[in-house]
Amino acid sequence: MSAVRLTVLSLAAPAMLASCGVFGLTTEERSNLNYYKQNSALYYEAERYSQALTLVEKGLEIAPDDYKLLATRAWCYLQQAPRQPNLLGPCERLFDELYDMRSPEDHGVPVLMGLGKTQTLLGDRERKQARALRESAKAVASDDAQEATYEAKASEHHDLAQYHFTRAKRAFHALIKNEAAVRDANKQLMEIAIAQNDYEAAVEFADASLAQSRKDQAELRQVIEETMQVRVENESRGRLTDLIDEELGVRSKLAGMHFRRKLWDRALVQLDAILEMDPRRSNDYFFRANVLEELGRMVEARRDYQKFTTLTKLPPGDEMVDRAYDFIARTRPANASAQK
Repeated sequence: MSAVRLTVLSLAAPAMLASCGVFGLTTEERSNLNYYKQNSALYYEAERYSQALTLVEKGLEIAPDDYKLLATRAWCYLQQAPRQPNLLGPCERLFDELYDMRSPEDHGVPVLMGLGKTQTLLGDRERKQARALRESAKAVASDDAQEATYEAKASEHHDLAQYHFTRAKRAFHALIKNEAAVRDANKQLMEIAIAQNDYEAAVEFADASLAQSRKDQAELRQVIEETMQVRVENESRGRLTDLIDEELGVRSKLAGMHFRRKLWDRALVQLDAILEMDPRRSNDYFFRANVLEELGRMVEARRDYQKFTTLTKLPPGDEMVDRAYDFIARTRPANASAQK
């Protein structure tokens, strides 16, 4: 899961600091508090969450309501939640508490993005449970009472999913309104739209995310070209690589949405862009060959199937591999014109 840079999280406003009792601290306590803030954020960015949490707790002993430390703690839990789903509950509580500390318009990227991502994960969990319960209902269709029980439970989880998705969308839209983390916020909204099977919204948010990504990439390329500092250049190259990987992921999901709806021309646009950016993606040659086949462009489809078989690491006998070789065999040059 991508995360915000906590080292750039702004400190609380003076009024907030006063309410937290920071102005009543000794010089030593202030020094220790700054140490815990700075180093917990560094441990967080190094993905050493246990060490980060240890320093966070020490800092909170000095300033229990410190906004930055509380945000760092919440993000440490959130980053571990995909592997430890039991942390989602504490994540929700921590981000809700942070959100309640300030007026909605006073929150920055860390809290709004964290709140949105937490609610998205919760919504997705409820959506999957609803889907599993509906499958169970189908399996007992001969028993009306049991089927009704499963369907009722599925509806409950579906409603919960919509509740969490609504909260997530509210947070992401707030970021976009504030012109903060626009690319990532639109990407998250795209993910929710896909989960809700809202094709038009998913395309809209994906396009907005890609448009912002192009701007962000252009800015990084300019920094790389102009900077005289090796550290800045290396950091910018790393961030540019991340943005390119993110763009590939968004375009792949767009292609998948178009493909499932048999919108072949739209799918082809995305697959062309993906393979231009990274010509090593073997599976995308396979899917582009599928699209070209549907469009009746058999010579180009054959070429992509051949490229797929050259690059793929899938074992012989795999369904995709067998399909590719079968198409290649059926469209040898001698009878290619007959197949077109």
